[in-house]
Amino acid sequence: MLFQYITRGGVLMIPIALCSVLIVTIVIERMVKLAAAKTNEEKLMNDIEAALRGKDRAQAVKVCRGAKGMLPRILEQGIAVGVRVKHVEKRMARAASLEIQALETPVMWLSTIATVAPLCGLLGTVTGMIKAFITIEQQGGKVNATLLAGGIWEALLTTAAGLIVAIPAFIAYDYLMSIVDRHAASVEQAAQSVIDTMVEEGIIE
Repeated sequence: MLFQYITRGGVLMIPIALCSVLIVTIVIERMVKLAAAKTNEEKLMNDIEAALRGKDRAQAVKVCRGAKGMLPRILEQGIAVGVRVKHVEKRMARAASLEIQALETPVMWLSTIATVAPLCGLLGTVTGMIKAFITIEQQGGKVNATLLAGGIWEALLTTAAGLIVAIPAFIAYDYLMSIVDRHAASVEQAAQSVIDTMVEEGIIE
């Protein structure tokens, strides 16, 4: 039944179907990546701050390199080098920007899909309606209600399909972006905490 609807919806059902496959692929891939970006933040921060309070910058770098996730990679950029606060902040900000951008970019495709899928559906409906009225014209204006109704519902299939694809795409986009935003906020807070500790201990000024 589903395959019959897809085939009767016309050629524009193909890009809509491809969009649905892309949504599933992107969501699964991003969930894996976002999970990999997480780290045991409490332990990481405790170990880093313990090393910094002992003025052991090399040990703090070692802690970062031994941890998984994007946060230790970002913090390492600031801890490893620099004696000025602005220099450390700049290095951390640049590293954070690259990491967050890497998380965001594939998610943005969901927003694009959520916009394009309904437009493909609308285009399919318009072309389907054009075909239906061409058929009526070819019959000399004699309207066959069954034929007309069949042509209209087939045309509307693409709009329905486009919306069915777009709605989950919007939901997935908002959900994944909320996770990315939480990561970004966590990174900002952790980076500031490390910088404050380095200033307090006289490691940077």
